[in-house]
Amino acid sequence: MDAQLVAALIAAAVAIASAVLGILNSRALAPLQSDLDARREMKVADHQATVDERTSEQQRIREEVLRWTNPVLDAVDALESRLKNILTDGLDQALHNSRKDRPVDPDWAVSYDYVLPTTLYLFANYFAWIRLLQEKLSFELFESDEVKKRFFDAMWRVSKALSDWPRLEVQGWGRDAQVFALQQRAIGEAVIKRDTDGARPMTVPEFLSAYDNKNEATFNAILDPLRELVEDLERETKRWARLSLTLSELRDFGDECRALLKLRGTSPDGLRS
Repeated sequence: MDAQLVAALIAAAVAIASAVLGILNSRALAPLQSDLDARREMKVADHQATVDERTSEQQRIREEVLRWTNPVLDAVDALESRLKNILTDGLDQALHNSRKDRPVDPDWAVSYDYVLPTTLYLFANYFAWIRLLQEKLSFELFESDEVKKRFFDAMWRVSKALSDWPRLEVQGWGRDAQVFALQQRAIGEAVIKRDTDGARPMTVPEFLSAYDNKNEATFNAILDPLRELVEDLERETKRWARLSLTLSELRDFGDECRALLKLRGTSPDGLRS
């Protein structure tokens, strides 16, 4: 037989054998490949589920931060603004019952009947939000123990500015007045409205309706320590110094609230930052 023909036959046989083996291997490996593909898809799905769960958890925590930090920050800002008006803009003049008719300026329509009760309201609203925060705030809102400690330390410094005695920074003439921690708590609890929908501080009309109402004697008695601190306030007194200290601590607490919102990727208006 011709040598070239033999070589061709051998090459053809090898090719056929290789093709047959390829088919057999392909059939044998198909289930294994299918299993590998299935496992790969499962891993991808598991990873995506973990990512989705983490994203959902982050969104839930972000919403919780907004739920608590925004109203607390609003209460801080409102009280801070009022104290600034009293201590630097002359609004202290309207805390005197004897100076009822536009005591600061003829064109500034503020009076004792407006300024005293609304100042008490702004304090009470702040105390109420602090109480609700203490009752319901989840510690998972804080990214670390250090952040949590800074937040609560700042919050307690506001309370202590109002309650501590003696206090080195509180200097001046006249008699001092404090609003102790349990009195702050009592004021906050007195203005919290609780129902089946949850808990919230009184609105301004609700507060004014109860304020100085003879049928709300207990409510108004609870406000007495706060009234004693701010009513008939005079400059360079110990009470003036205490309110100045409170204003300083409020500013620091407001900064911590804003820092918490920033850490959690939100802004005070609720938008992603």
